Amino acid sequence: MVICRHHGESAGVIAGPPDPAWRCGGDPRICVDLSPDLPPGHEAGDLVCRFTLAPGEPRACVSPGPEGAPRVGQACAAQTECPEATACLSGHCLPPRAPAPTCWTSRDCGGGACRLGQCEEGAP
Repeated sequence: MVICRHHGESAGVIAGPPDPAWRCGGDPRICVDLSPDLPPGHEAGDLVCRFTLAPGEPRACVSPGPEGAPRVGQACAAQTECPEATACLSGHCLPPRAPAPTCWTSRDCGGGACRLGQCEEGAP
C-alpha cells in the first residue's frame, strides 16, 4: 500500500483521469494505492514500502516481518486472520471501503492514528 499527499501540479505530466487503482480525496488531496508497483524481482507480500518523508520523499522497501504475519490483501477466512484496520472481505484482508482518504500521517488526525488513509480516534 502507498499513501501520497498532493503538494502541487507535477511538471511534464500529461493531464488526464487518475489511475483507477488509486482512491483519492481530501484537501490537500490524499491518495491511497492498495496494490503499488514493487521493485523488480519482488511480488506482493515480499516487501513493505513507505515514503521516508526525507527531501524528495524516496520510497524505502523492507521485509514485512515474520513469516505468517497478517498483511493487507492476503487471503482470509475470518477477521482474526487480518491486520489491524482491515476486514476479511470477499476472502481477502482489505480496508473497509471509505468515501475517500482523509489522512497522510497520524499528524493529520489530531491525536488519533492514520490507518490505510483513514483517521481512527483514540488509536495509538
